[in-house]
Amino acid sequence: MKRLSKFAGSRRGVRAALLALLLWAPSGIAAFAQSDPFPSWNDGTAKKSFVDDGPGKPVGINRFIGRRRIFAFGNSDGDLQMLQWTTAGGGARFAGIVHHTDAEREYAYDRESKIGKLDKALDQATARNWSVVDMKRDWKTVFPPEK
Repeated sequence: MKRLSKFAGSRRGVRAALLALLLWAPSGIAAFAQSDPFPSWNDGTAKKSFVDDGPGKPVGINRFIGRRRIFAFGNSDGDLQMLQWTTAGGGARFAGIVHHTDAEREYAYDRESKIGKLDKALDQATARNWSVVDMKRDWKTVFPPEK
């Protein structure tokens, strides 16, 4: 906790916390970008210098957070290098993939998709014994009911 409190309230701490939140919630990235509640992040140098896809993802995490993750979830081949980097560290590690298979309640994409392609990462998940969550099979609720 000492290390976390060192950055509490600082701009660097706020940026690191925001970045961590966005990276740990892959589907949340699009929602944040659409509503733009943090214009200083979206217009700032941190956003412009962070590549949130493919090989740039672990580089950005290391640059802005400064530590290898111990827990990572992804949902496309754009997250593969982040998952590989996470699990390459010592000690207990977790890598998981959310497999978007429910076209009726959300979107379905995997090997043949033009966007959100999930091919190589799905193969790696099987080979490396990563957890794969199938939205259609494993999630009772995708979105909460409208009130």
